[in-house]
Amino acid sequence: MKTHDLDARLKRISERMETFPVEGTTKIDPNCLTDRELRLIQKVDEIQEKYAPNLPPVDVMFENWKLFSKVAQIIIERTYDLFVTVMSKAFYGDEIEEHYFKVHFFNFMKDWIECMENVQKWTLEERDEWKRDMKETGLINSIPRIRNWTEEEKRKMAT
Repeated sequence: MKTHDLDARLKRISERMETFPVEGTTKIDPNCLTDRELRLIQKVDEIQEKYAPNLPPVDVMFENWKLFSKVAQIIIERTYDLFVTVMSKAFYGDEIEEHYFKVHFFNFMKDWIECMENVQKWTLEERDEWKRDMKETGLINSIPRIRNWTEEEKRKMAT
């Protein structure tokens, strides 16, 4: 594909993204992507355009799952990079504070990924039971600190 064709395609993608319902205000700028990343995104876009305005059929999604996953990975990596860069610079910390921020952030991500892998194994009944229990105990809208709970926090959680 020629450069002007790619530019035109990116412009169309950008225009479609303007009306895409996004919670928040941050968007990935196509200009920050490498040529290889843009080509991958272009392939996904072509697949989606073929079936627009609907999503591609399940068999097409399964056939191209590696491609869709790679595009998601690119976006997630760029989001991680943005978050880590902004957070470490926003606090004007030195390399020690930056190191500890990264340690805690990436350990959180590792723990969260492991948790999601376990949750995805739950049956619908187990998921419904969890939701019911969380609503009944009032924990559905609370975010307790998991480690180093104070005695007061422990009492609140027990009631």
